[in-house]
Amino acid sequence: MKKPLIVGEAPSATSDPLVPISGECGKKLARWSGLSLDAFLERFVRVNLLQPYPGKPEGAKGTSWDAEKARGVAAAIDVKDRIVVLLGKRVAEAFGIEDAEYFAETETGGGRVVVIPHPSGINQWYNKWRNVAIVKKFMTGVASLSEDQDMNSAALAAHKKEKATKAAPVKVAKPEKASKPEKVAKPEKVAAVPKAKRAPKEPKEPKEKRNLLRADAVVGGAVKSIVSVSRRVIRFEFVDGTFLDLKPTGYPKAKVSGVRDLALAWFRKIVEVKE
Repeated sequence: MKKPLIVGEAPSATSDPLVPISGECGKKLARWSGLSLDAFLERFVRVNLLQPYPGKPEGAKGTSWDAEKARGVAAAIDVKDRIVVLLGKRVAEAFGIEDAEYFAETETGGGRVVVIPHPSGINQWYNKWRNVAIVKKFMTGVASLSEDQDMNSAALAAHKKEKATKAAPVKVAKPEKASKPEKVAKPEKVAAVPKAKRAPKEPKEPKEKRNLLRADAVVGGAVKSIVSVSRRVIRFEFVDGTFLDLKPTGYPKAKVSGVRDLALAWFRKIVEVKE
């Protein structure tokens, strides 16, 4: 059996056009095949449809593409009795394969042809690790083929994997519910210490006794007590049980210092009256 054939679009701006598919795309394919770059270049036959590097289109990513020229080159390539890997849908269209399904094996020109996504760095298909795993499995299978093997097993396995990935969404395991924290026993309520009762206040003396002046602290024993009945009236109580209420008329407050002196002055006046 002839060596597997890999067909690409065109050399990159930095790769050697005399060694097809030896740049960044070639390094990726070699890594996915489980080979070194030198072993990859030895194991596969490689060809680009366009020569040399076609440049970039204005305002777009990727490289320019001459579809008519690519179809002419593709028609001249002998694929009979070969395992052929086409890099991307533009290359597939050049071989007359429209709406190519990735990793689906078709027979074209007597060869077994499989289309894989183009390994360009701008192809977001390779951003998913599941897709990279599919390509690795396929390329490893193709690289390991011998004369008595065909690539049905590698292509079919990759094709089934691709379809299963599209059809069945990946189930994400639900995170385990966090166990509820154990309830901490509430501390027992401590019996409230009864507040010490305040000592009862001593009862206030009646209003009429607040400004009481004892007669024996003034003079003799003729007056038993002197009581302030109101702000302007003082009551003199005599030892014989009689009393006399007087107002401080005739005694200017400015000349009297306090209730005590006022009481003495009034007492003298009372004695004069009684005499």
